[in-house]
Amino acid sequence: MKYRLVLSDVDSTLIEQEVIDLLAQRSGHGQEVAKITRAAMAGELDFQSALIERVGCLKGISLEVLKEVASEIKTVLRTMRHIPT
Repeated sequence: MKYRLVLSDVDSTLIEQEVIDLLAQRSGHGQEVAKITRAAMAGELDFQSALIERVGCLKGISLEVLKEVASEIKTVLRTMRHIPT
């Protein structure tokens, strides 16, 4: 049987990082986002609050940074399409 569909999470599955972390690092907010992540992992913030704060750090991110990270993810997906079955 030939499979034609793969469903997967991208963050920490197809790529080693999380997209929010990549965007934060490239926009100069990496340390701030990492601090929020650590607080969430320590139980100091619930998931929803941490996500809202982390994404809030990306406010005003440049289109170039978004395109750069999206391009890297697309490269991974294109590579997967060429894996022989």
